[in-house]
Amino acid sequence: PISSENIDLSYTIVSGPTYDKANDAVSYTIEVQNNGKDTLASAGTHPVNVGLAILGKDGTMDTPPASLEFQRYPLPTPLATGEKLLLPISFPVAATLGGTAQVDGVQEGVAWFSSYGQPTLRLDTFTRCGDKQASLCGSNGEVVPTAP
Repeated sequence: PISSENIDLSYTIVSGPTYDKANDAVSYTIEVQNNGKDTLASAGTHPVNVGLAILGKDGTMDTPPASLEFQRYPLPTPLATGEKLLLPISFPVAATLGGTAQVDGVQEGVAWFSSYGQPTLRLDTFTRCGDKQASLCGSNGEVVPTAP
């Protein structure tokens, strides 16, 4: 396992969200930057992945639709100190409605990086627009653009 003091990962939204009506999914591209002391890789005994958790309505893991283990995105290549990469992420919307999608690093079988005080990236809280099934609105009440 990587020592907690060697972990420093940051995330930035590069593009998104976009909504894929056909698959009822939302997509982003995020930049992942390794500011820590160790190279991170999605391989080995304790691989490092980018995880997507869903916070409940109250912003915690204690209320629906909270899900800590919602989705994982492996790093496409090892990420050395000072390096950054673009990571496309996509996830099904239905299970997230009313909750907040949040990106966090995770060393599998060890810990979520936020448990070490590392920052997370909150994406948005999604709802159906006017309760229309094939629609998606963000927390600002505006329609999420559809994927081309």
